[in-house]
Amino acid sequence: MSFVYLGGDDTTKPTYFEVCAADKLVPGLKAAAVYIISVLSQRTPWLHRVLAYEDEVLAALMLLVDGHSLLTSDATFAEALYGLRRRTISKTAHGKDTMSSRQRLMGLVLQVGLPYLKSKADRLYKLQIEAGPLGLALQQAARSSTSAPGGQQAAPPLPWPPRQLLRAFMTTYPYLHALYEGTSFVYQLAYLLGMAEAHRPALHVLGLQLARVSAQDMADMARNKTAWRTAQLARAAAQPGAGPVARAASALQRGALRGLHLLSDHYRHALILAVFGFKALEWWYTSAEERLKISMALPPPDPPPPPKPSPKGVGLPQDTSLCPVCRRRCTNPAQITTSGFVFCYPCAFSYIMDHACCPVTLMPATLDHVRKLYEGAV
Repeated sequence: MSFVYLGGDDTTKPTYFEVCAADKLVPGLKAAAVYIISVLSQRTPWLHRVLAYEDEVLAALMLLVDGHSLLTSDATFAEALYGLRRRTISKTAHGKDTMSSRQRLMGLVLQVGLPYLKSKADRLYKLQIEAGPLGLALQQAARSSTSAPGGQQAAPPLPWPPRQLLRAFMTTYPYLHALYEGTSFVYQLAYLLGMAEAHRPALHVLGLQLARVSAQDMADMARNKTAWRTAQLARAAAQPGAGPVARAASALQRGALRGLHLLSDHYRHALILAVFGFKALEWWYTSAEERLKISMALPPPDPPPPPKPSPKGVGLPQDTSLCPVCRRRCTNPAQITTSGFVFCYPCAFSYIMDHACCPVTLMPATLDHVRKLYEGAV
C-alpha cells in the first residue's frame, strides 16, 4: 500500500511535482540517516567510523530496499510511496506493459549506482578544489620528505598514471557534471511540457515511464503477494510423520518467514517515520543550541577610553564646536580615525601632510585616516 495516493488510474499521467517529490525523497533519507548517526555518535564514539562510509552504507541500504520494491511492486521505494509504478513505454506482443527481469536489474543498477558514483565524484572534486594550489603544494612537499615526525616514513608521491588520471578528472568533471545536470533539466522540462514520456534519461534508456498505480494493480499485487507467501509457508511446513527435530526446524523457519513478511509490510512506513524523527531531532537540537548560545552570550565590552591629548599637541579649545587647529567653527568637518577628534577638513589635511600625525594626540596618521563627516549622517 502506498503512503501517498493521489487518485487516478494507470492511464493518468503523474504530474511533474509527483515525480520530483519521489526523486527528492532518497536524498532526504540520506540527510536524516547522517544526522541521526552524528547525534548518536556523541554517546557512541565508534559510530564516527560509519560516517566515513556514509555513501556506501546508503547505497547498500537502497540496494536492498529498492531491489525488494522493484521485485514486488515494479517501483522503487520512493515511487511506491507516492503510488507510482514503472511500466514499459511500448507494450509487449502479449499486450502487457510490465517490466522484464533485465529492466528491473538495470533499473536497480542505475537507481543506486549513478547517485553513488556522482556523490563520490563530487566529494573528490570538492576536496581537490578546496585544497587549492597551496594545499597541493604542501601535500607534495609532505610526500617528498624522506621522513615524518616520530621516525615514520612519509607517504610516497602518487605515481604517474594516477596523477595523470586525477588531472584528467579535474579537467573533464565540470563538463561532465554540466552535461548530466543539463540533460536532466531538459528531460524534466520536456516532461513538464508534455513532450516526453519519461522525466529522467535513465528511464528513457530502459524504455520505461512512470504511471499511477490503479486499484486493479493494487489488488493484483496484494493477491500475488499473498499467494507467494502462502507457497513459502507451505514449503517450510513439516511433512506428516516428521520427527521432533524436523518439526522444530520447520517452526523456526516459518517464524522467520513471518518475521520477514512483517518487516516487508512495514519497513516503508518505518523509513518515513525516520524522516519525521530526523526533522524533530533537528528542530529540538537547533532550538536547544540557540537557547544555549543566548544564555552563554556575554555582554558587549565597554568602549576603550579616548586617547589623551599630548602636551606637545595643539590642545583642545573649551568650545567643542571649534576646530583645535584654527580655533574657528568647523566647516566641512572631518575626523581622524586614529584619534577620533574632529577638525576642519583643510586643517586636518594640511597638518597630516606636514607632520603625519594627529594635531591633538600626535598619534601617527595618514590621509587615509581622514574621514569627512556629513550632517545628514549624524
